[in-house]
Amino acid sequence: MTELNEEKRFKGDMCMGILSTKHRSTELIATPDRLILKGPLRRMYELEAENVERIEKAGVYIWFLTGLIFGSIRIYHTIEGYPKRLMFTAWRVKADKLLEELKGLGYKIRKN
Repeated sequence: MTELNEEKRFKGDMCMGILSTKHRSTELIATPDRLILKGPLRRMYELEAENVERIEKAGVYIWFLTGLIFGSIRIYHTIEGYPKRLMFTAWRVKADKLLEELKGLGYKIRKN
């Protein structure tokens, strides 16, 4: 069971629209209260838990090689000014395992 103050960190890459990062330059920091994506595409996206509608497996995308190997997740939210859908691929963590970790923190996970 996940402790309420537990923080999970994952290195990887993200994609928003036609832009994507590479070389594991983005970090996903997940707590029961918020998700934070820190990286070069905008420096940081901070999503309060109540603004995260759902998270789902994104399947296989070619936007970078690790997406082909590990799979990606999509994060849907309600924050104005952010891209409606943020995609993230964790380095050396399968998408299903990442979704399991986020579900343990209390996030709504949609199975495809």
